[in-house]
Amino acid sequence: LLPTEGPDAPDTECLAAGVVAFDRASQWQRALALVWNGSVEEGQLAENVGPAGLSAAISSCGKASKWPKALLLLGSAGERANEVCYGAAINACARGSNAPLALDLLRSCESLNIEPGLQGTSAALTACARTALWEESLNLLRRASDRALEPDAICLSSAVAACGQSSAWAFALSLLADAKKSASDALARGQKASTYLDTGLYNAAMSTLERSGRWIHAIALLEDLQLQKLTPDLISHNVALKCWGRGSHWQTALMMFSMVERSPKPPDEISYAALISSCASAQAWQQALSTLSSMTLRKVRPNEVCYGAALSALDDEVLALALLADMRHNQMAPSLTCYNAAISACEKSNAWEDGLHLLRLVDALTDEHIRPDTTTFNAASSCCEKGSQWEMSLSLLEETKTRTLQPTVISYSAAMTACGKVGRWRELMGLMAGMLKDGIEPDLEIERVYALGLCSSERQADALALLREGGLSFQPRVGDHPETWILDLHGLPLEVALLASHAALSHVALDNKEGDLVLIVGKGLHSSSQ
Repeated sequence: LLPTEGPDAPDTECLAAGVVAFDRASQWQRALALVWNGSVEEGQLAENVGPAGLSAAISSCGKASKWPKALLLLGSAGERANEVCYGAAINACARGSNAPLALDLLRSCESLNIEPGLQGTSAALTACARTALWEESLNLLRRASDRALEPDAICLSSAVAACGQSSAWAFALSLLADAKKSASDALARGQKASTYLDTGLYNAAMSTLERSGRWIHAIALLEDLQLQKLTPDLISHNVALKCWGRGSHWQTALMMFSMVERSPKPPDEISYAALISSCASAQAWQQALSTLSSMTLRKVRPNEVCYGAALSALDDEVLALALLADMRHNQMAPSLTCYNAAISACEKSNAWEDGLHLLRLVDALTDEHIRPDTTTFNAASSCCEKGSQWEMSLSLLEETKTRTLQPTVISYSAAMTACGKVGRWRELMGLMAGMLKDGIEPDLEIERVYALGLCSSERQADALALLREGGLSFQPRVGDHPETWILDLHGLPLEVALLASHAALSHVALDNKEGDLVLIVGKGLHSSSQ
């Protein structure tokens, strides 16, 4: 390294050039040693370090995820730090997803009358996007406007991305509308519209809508992007592929994928994962497997997301186990998501023993980052329910609790269904009590499962009392006429519909209510009767 002091020490410009060279070569230690008198630990800043060398050293630390070093450099700079240095430090915090520090630095700039400019604002917005601080992002944009700064497309993209992390899609669309107006005004002034509106901003808005379940709106934005004479890129198409998957339009996703294959930039693993997910959402498992196998032919290595999406499409345990084996053959460790999807495939094909085997396999893994979670136990319990293994289903529910995992409605639903099938009404009532004790509110599906289990207990004389003890009375609602009572039986199995009718009649009779009881009937689900 060059000496930082003495007659042979380089001048400010030469030292800055050296720091920039080390920064470009990703040699952050050497860049730091140049400005800190040969030390990579906290030291005294060399006298010949100017703002250019300082900002380059801070930037180099930030790129290496050494944001604490970047802050130490900034703190030792004193009055030598300018707006570029602060911008680099804010960016370092953003790279480390440390939004609070990035925002504190931005506020420090304001108190020191240092204008961080769009660079500093953009970096702070990036930090907010990575930590879902969408309200703070909007606040940053307002403060920038108060300082006569007009946010560009990069700033707005970060703010829109922050909205996407929090499903604040309406604010994202509002920001996009503002950008379109700014772009239109720029064109009227003879300036470039791309300063305010570009493909990246549209991609951020589309991603926000897709994450919020507004996939139709996201597809509309893809069309609007082209109306603005912008060119969709691979990210645009990948988001669109995810959108078609959300709508279970896998044929449309396949057509778009074929179009992307003919574009200058071919599909990547994200594109394939999106297409496979689209097929999985429509239960088109053959196409999902075909897409996965085609990746090797096109020299695109499948990742765990691709395998996980393909596994979620399967309802055959043999194929699921084969895919897990293929992952290991390709030296890829299956993720917990992959194992959970494989167990669900076992459940769909009534292979409860294979599902339990996979659960214990996950339990025995040496990777401490992959441990069975509630979803894993729920899937295994559902396997046991399909296999009429009610005792094992109850055991898995208890094991979920002993592992300090939080049971869900699905956890109880599987165990209750298993017990209901074999008429274990006492266990069924115990599960309902345990569910309420755990603070889990029964939903309509749980109520249906509970009622079905009671009807399967072959204790019809006591079934109504048991039903009321469980808090399910099927009380009719008041109709439009004050002397009319309505009970809607649509969607109920025949046996439950009969029990509900009995309960409603008892309710009207016991309360001495006058008027008509109207039963809205339909063919019962899961019943061969008419």
